[in-house]
Amino acid sequence: MHTRFYTQGRKLRKKLEDLIRGTAGLRHNANVTKNLRSRNRTIARNAVAVMLALSVAGVVPTTGISHRLAYPLELDSDTDGLCNACELKIFGTNPKSADTDGDGVPDGDEDHDEDGITNSIELNKTIALIDAIETGDTERVRALLEYRIYMPIIDNDGMTPLVRASYNGHGETVQVLLEAGAEVDTGDTDGTTALMSAAMGGHTGIVKILLEEGAEVNMRECIGRTALMFAAYGHDETVQVLLEAGAEVNPSDKYGYTALMLASMKGHTEIVKILLEEGAEVNSLTNDGKSALLIAKEKDHASIVEILMEAGARE
Repeated sequence: MHTRFYTQGRKLRKKLEDLIRGTAGLRHNANVTKNLRSRNRTIARNAVAVMLALSVAGVVPTTGISHRLAYPLELDSDTDGLCNACELKIFGTNPKSADTDGDGVPDGDEDHDEDGITNSIELNKTIALIDAIETGDTERVRALLEYRIYMPIIDNDGMTPLVRASYNGHGETVQVLLEAGAEVDTGDTDGTTALMSAAMGGHTGIVKILLEEGAEVNMRECIGRTALMFAAYGHDETVQVLLEAGAEVNPSDKYGYTALMLASMKGHTEIVKILLEEGAEVNSLTNDGKSALLIAKEKDHASIVEILMEAGARE
């Protein structure tokens, strides 16, 4: 799921990289000009800043797939470190003026929400939050959240903080984010929720935490897959936990694939057995007419072929 990038995502990443190459090295506050090229992964981390600004502004959604951008990506016209969309939609400043109100204080050093944190620092701390979540630095995450950092943000892979922490298997960080008010069912740009992300990685402990917090077990992402379908790729313990939580066993994705078919395709015998015991439909067909049996035969999973045939699978 997260290793692929949809066409729109690829175009967006390219636009972000082009934008960043044009502005790298120009972010500065009242006293210090910062050379952004000195940081590792400059493009990725500045892309995070742009994505976060656009997501909070509503330019890039935090859930679902966007087939077009609501607003065009814009440069930092006044080179004050705040991209145009960020200034217009978040900070309420003029993207063509580094000092909108003419008071001698650059827009980056203003405090748009009067929380004691300047606009540029608020943006940088949000980037730091994303970095801390990615590495599972829970104490740093906790400290940054004390600054009331934006929660509805997405990183350069389109993931929300909770989805990222769940995907990476950082259980303690997941708990801290939930305690800070992260919405448990908010998906990433593909509609993938934290529960789905934890399930695809086989992070059963995190799956349990999210379920306890009320995660919807049968939600679907952009192509119609559920947490159970992701777990069926090879995580039998996670499959069992999801089924016990009420996961439906027979839903299919937009291509007609069910959890049983996915487990059969990947050769996971125990999961196939579990799903059949839970009432998985053995003779369902994909959109192109393939059954779990045919899929298992194509992949040379002989033991699964035998199990399916014993369960009544037909050619």
